[in-house]
Amino acid sequence: EPLFRSCGQTVVMAAIDGKVSGMIAIADTVRDEAADAVMMMRNMGIECAMLTGDNRITARAIAGKVGIGQVHAELLPQHKETKVKELQARKKGCVAFVGDGINDSPALARADVGIAIGSGTNIAMDSADVVLVNDNLFDVVTAIDLSKATVRRIHINFFWAIIYNIVAIPIAAGVLLPVDTPSGHILVLKPWMASVAMAISSVTVVMSSLFLKLYKKPKPRRAFLPNLPTKLKRALSGSAASGSSQRSARSPNRRSALYSLLPGAANSEESLHSNGYAPGNSTSLASVA
Repeated sequence: EPLFRSCGQTVVMAAIDGKVSGMIAIADTVRDEAADAVMMMRNMGIECAMLTGDNRITARAIAGKVGIGQVHAELLPQHKETKVKELQARKKGCVAFVGDGINDSPALARADVGIAIGSGTNIAMDSADVVLVNDNLFDVVTAIDLSKATVRRIHINFFWAIIYNIVAIPIAAGVLLPVDTPSGHILVLKPWMASVAMAISSVTVVMSSLFLKLYKKPKPRRAFLPNLPTKLKRALSGSAASGSSQRSARSPNRRSALYSLLPGAANSEESLHSNGYAPGNSTSLASVA
């Protein structure tokens, strides 16, 4: 049983006439985009944690597959809410919670930003602040990135509006009335000029906001999971012999080939360590959040 749990599987015992006759190992399939989403959020400076009602061994096994380092397991719904409150008291920034089940609804309501998956339960979507239409975890990264781009555009609009008003309001108030031009005419801002200036200000803000139409959602990078030895062997050498693969994996050439496959990392140990990759780390080849 511990062996199955260490692989992220929950064991169900089957008995006949009161005697154990077999075991059934049940496991949730890890989403293909989960590791990519965790790695991208880590690159954005977001710390990731897992709150789950599963047992600790299973939770740690699943967390290791997707690259999550902080795991809180065996939690009831009220315990999840309490843990979110603890994170809010301890962290300086915003605490977001992503969930899709009934057990997640208290934590979704308690979090600063509750994000529900569109395929989840109705009560989870009602408790959340943001509901993702698609059943894709990477949309969490897209939602965060889009919100940052929107806030950044708002700040740009505020900046230019303030500069515009600092220049235009004194002119409209008549600060240039005492100034004579070489031709002898006094500079006066006529009503139609003020109307045009006001219209230009509004059009400028609208045009600046339309730049969000050019927004491109981030593309997922291919995260390398520790439970894909076959694919790594094919990518590295194409050899089907496990013995030769293990021996060659220790060689510098094979290690350099593995480094070149890691996303966003140069072929040097120094740059890999700075990006969260460690040679010989059997926990995960993806960046640990």
